[in-house]
Amino acid sequence: MINELTFRSNMNLELLTQGRERLKSFYMEANPQQKRAGKIWYLKARAHCTALRIAYNKGLPKYKKLTKDQIIKLVAVCSPRLRWENAGQLINIKVARDILMHFKAGGDWDTLPFNCLEHNHRKAFAMLKTWQTGKECVYTYNSLEVKGGAYTGNIGRKMTVRPTLSGDKVTAFYYNIQQKELCTNYVTIDTWMLSAFFADPNIKEAKTLTNARYADIQNIIIDLAAELNERPENLQAIIWLVISGREVPTKEPLTIEPLTA
Repeated sequence: MINELTFRSNMNLELLTQGRERLKSFYMEANPQQKRAGKIWYLKARAHCTALRIAYNKGLPKYKKLTKDQIIKLVAVCSPRLRWENAGQLINIKVARDILMHFKAGGDWDTLPFNCLEHNHRKAFAMLKTWQTGKECVYTYNSLEVKGGAYTGNIGRKMTVRPTLSGDKVTAFYYNIQQKELCTNYVTIDTWMLSAFFADPNIKEAKTLTNARYADIQNIIIDLAAELNERPENLQAIIWLVISGREVPTKEPLTIEPLTA
């Protein structure tokens, strides 16, 4: 029950309770097909990562081959503000595949147009370099400014690329696709899940998802999953399928046109 949970953020109990009830209502709205699809969503995502690994590793010597775990990390890193699927095409998987095949052919981050956020694009290549050379690829750069889903042409803030997972959503997405022992401790919360949780997308809690707010919503979903006898990641996937089919997310998915550095 929500009264038994410990919360980290400054969100009030009324807002948290309302969010939990909204999540439950979306779950109850799911039809049998959506529930079946939600329960295998991450298993299918994992299978797509297996196919990526096979395609990338084909023809490579053993020391250059990637593991399934590394492929899952790359897919997760590319995911922020990307649609998973659009018009039957697996966008997230395609972006990861393009990066993998470009790197396999000897390319680098600056010779492939950005089809995901610039920082994540750079991070994906840094991870690949680190895995292949055994030397940690870390560097600082002046980012390109993005406003309203488009590059402005201005220079943004300094950022540091590290070849590691970072960010609550990316980390959770990795563990959920991985489907191992830690999976049920993490819940992927993207813009669609925020739309499901918050009735008003304009309040500050919906617009700025701090680490503490993420942790609180994650705990609520894990608690609700126990009540509904579902795995947390499956509950999230079911709700995601319902909400993504009928409402506009709190933030539109990335609409940036591919940009060559």
